[in-house]
Amino acid sequence: MNSFYRGTIMLIIAAFISESLEFLVNMILARELGEHGMGLYMSILPVVFLVVIIASFELPISISKFVAEKKPELHYNMLKHTIRLTIFFVICFMLISAVILPTLPIFKEYHPLIKWLLILLIPIIAFSSIARGYFMGVQQMGKIAISNFLRKCAQLLILFFVYHTFEFDLEMALLIALATLIGSELLVCAYLVAAFIIHFQLIKSRPKT
Repeated sequence: MNSFYRGTIMLIIAAFISESLEFLVNMILARELGEHGMGLYMSILPVVFLVVIIASFELPISISKFVAEKKPELHYNMLKHTIRLTIFFVICFMLISAVILPTLPIFKEYHPLIKWLLILLIPIIAFSSIARGYFMGVQQMGKIAISNFLRKCAQLLILFFVYHTFEFDLEMALLIALATLIGSELLVCAYLVAAFIIHFQLIKSRPKT
């Protein structure tokens, strides 16, 4: 079985497990937040997804396409320039978000820290997107599958432990739910970036044209 089909199967299995864990996560949230709280939680998710889409800068697709099509000798310079541009755009996006997000009416019903959690999500998504795109390009789908599993597993375990250990009012419970969501993304980012740095050092030592 070649690496493409093996990676595809791994992603399918990881997606199935992740969706099963997502079902359990939603059960915990529904029980803890109640009908009104779940409505508020689902109302803020489109904003979270918008931040994720913008912060990714289409990096996974662009990087994976370049890595898959170009010679390995060219990968280092491309990744180096990509990292520099990503840092620049992340700083700009974070500054713009720090100005715009506090003015949006939707945040009036939520804890004040939520908007800052969304700003923190920007560099997390951006840098994990670089690593994700690289591993897609070199067809190491196992790392992508593991990251997808880690995200939901961490979210489920943290929510279960925190909600069963402490009592919160609705506003704080919503903050915990969103903080856990973003915290799981941080865990995925740490895993992918650590694996990417190891590979980046290896391709750095290769002869370059």
